[in-house]
Amino acid sequence: MKNIKNTIIETLTNKKWGNMMGNVHEEEYKALRLEATMRLDQLQYPHMDTLPTDVPGLLHDLQVHKIELEMQNDQLQRANLALEESSQRYRDRYDFAPIGYFSISDQGLITEFNRKAASMFGLKHNKLNQYRFAQFVDDSDKSRWQDLFLGIKKQEHGEELLCDVKLINIDGISFHASINCLRMNDDVKTEILRLAVIDITDKKVAIEKQQALDEQHQEILDSSMNGFWIVDLNGRFLEVNATYCKMSGYALTELLTMKISDIEAIESVRDTVTHIKKVISIGQDQFESKHRRKDGSLFDVRIKAQIMHSEGGRLAVFLQDISSIKAITEQVEALQQEQQVMEGTTQQLQTALDSERSLSVAVGIVMGQQQVGKDAAMKLLRKRARDQNLKLNDLATILVCARETLNFEIKL
Repeated sequence: MKNIKNTIIETLTNKKWGNMMGNVHEEEYKALRLEATMRLDQLQYPHMDTLPTDVPGLLHDLQVHKIELEMQNDQLQRANLALEESSQRYRDRYDFAPIGYFSISDQGLITEFNRKAASMFGLKHNKLNQYRFAQFVDDSDKSRWQDLFLGIKKQEHGEELLCDVKLINIDGISFHASINCLRMNDDVKTEILRLAVIDITDKKVAIEKQQALDEQHQEILDSSMNGFWIVDLNGRFLEVNATYCKMSGYALTELLTMKISDIEAIESVRDTVTHIKKVISIGQDQFESKHRRKDGSLFDVRIKAQIMHSEGGRLAVFLQDISSIKAITEQVEALQQEQQVMEGTTQQLQTALDSERSLSVAVGIVMGQQQVGKDAAMKLLRKRARDQNLKLNDLATILVCARETLNFEIKL
């Protein structure tokens, strides 16, 4: 009895009591102890007054300890249930994730996979550790996968590698996938690889189509008779087609280091900035200017600029070399001016001829009416014109002078 008593006392007073309680935090243990004591106080034990004086205290502590253990056991059961529920939730998320997940041993064997991975590759769960991931890699990418597999094994724990690989499923159907690899250790310290596999076939096809479309557009732009730019809002060249390179004499690599102000021959830098702001404000603009070639010569261009709001704002600019049109226009204008001069001269000659004929008619009439000679008739007409402050240079004036001279109406 004494030995049992001493054992109980030693147990209850042991400094490692906290360790026996599962390393419970001191505050949590105090709360647990208080709760157990309160529960014990609600219980009634008969014959406690018949026990030796020191036994009730020991028995009380043992009973408190018993209740504490029961409470801890209840907590552990609830924690275990919550852990199982959490584990199931994560398992469901793992299985029903839209991404294929794999665990691969350091020998390359597939040790675990989710439902998406099974559907992607046609795998069966009853054949774990019978598949090698490399067997699902297309022959064209096997060397890349091998390099990736060896490389990830050399990575630090928790370091990731990402690559795109062409894969084939168990039926031989190929697809493109993006693989995210992570090296880590499992519960028994065995190195394993975690793989997240995303089918990017549709994305790959879309990218290839877009690349083909971009190449087609670039071919169209390069074969166009007009120049084409894409510039940022500071006027720096981002894209230039082959036609404008030929127009300006600059190589593409040279133009991509330049701005509009470097080739603009009329507008100042400030004017160009103002013009860009105008295009941004109204959406587009069309105008003519002159550009400077690499050799310093100038050429005329007709420009149509339009704002593009993608990627922070850019300008799409089409340029037509109108130097030959300008030259032809200037020639036409010169010919038109010459024609106008010739028409004026012809009109003057015709007027002079008409005046001469009219003067002859008027002189003949005066000679007949006045019975005077030609010189006297001309003298009369000139005197009348001088008196009236007129010039004998048109038919109407001549006839007026003749009528007034002869004081009768002349009818032709």
